[in-house]
Amino acid sequence: RSEASLAVARAVGDTQTLSFSLNGLARATLRRGDLTNARRLSEESLVLNRQIGETFMLAHCLDVVDG
Repeated sequence: RSEASLAVARAVGDTQTLSFSLNGLARATLRRGDLTNARRLSEESLVLNRQIGETFMLAHCLDVVDG
């Protein structure tokens, strides 16, 4: 589901949905034990959240990045 959301958000340029979807996928990836990819996804989400000024999601991104 998150991967489909990512594709649609990228296609239409919806930065907020993209950042939320990346974060959700990062958390799911982390639960599967893949810290490297979880961190990569979360860092991408972090950059986007900073660009759009989404402070609430920054904490969620940092939680995954700091693992």
